[in-house]
Amino acid sequence: MENLPKTDNFHGMGLGIKDAAVVSDGYKTDKIHKPLLDDKIAKYNKKLAIRTKNYKINTKNSSKTKTKLSGLYGKKKNQIIDQIHKFTTKIVRKFDEIFVGDLS
Repeated sequence: MENLPKTDNFHGMGLGIKDAAVVSDGYKTDKIHKPLLDDKIAKYNKKLAIRTKNYKINTKNSSKTKTKLSGLYGKKKNQIIDQIHKFTTKIVRKFDEIFVGDLS
C-alpha cells in the first residue's frame, strides 16, 4: 500500500448531536439517517406484528415477512457502514493530522 502525499494540513474534528461530525474548516456530515428505508422497516414490522398476533403460529406469510425485514435491516446497516467509510476516507486523504474532540 502506498503512502498518501503530504498536504501539511491539520484540522480538528468534533463529534456532535445535530451533525455526526464537524471539521474545523466548516465541513459537516449529515446524520446517518435513511428515512425511506426506515419507513419500509416500520411497514414490515407492523405487518409482522399483525400476522403473528392474529395467527399465534408461524405461518408462511409471517416467515416471508421476517425474511424481508432482515434483508431491510441488513441493507440499512450496509448503507451506514458505506457512508462512514466514505467520510473517513475523505478526511484521511484531505488532512495529515486530525484531532478529535467530543462533547464531554
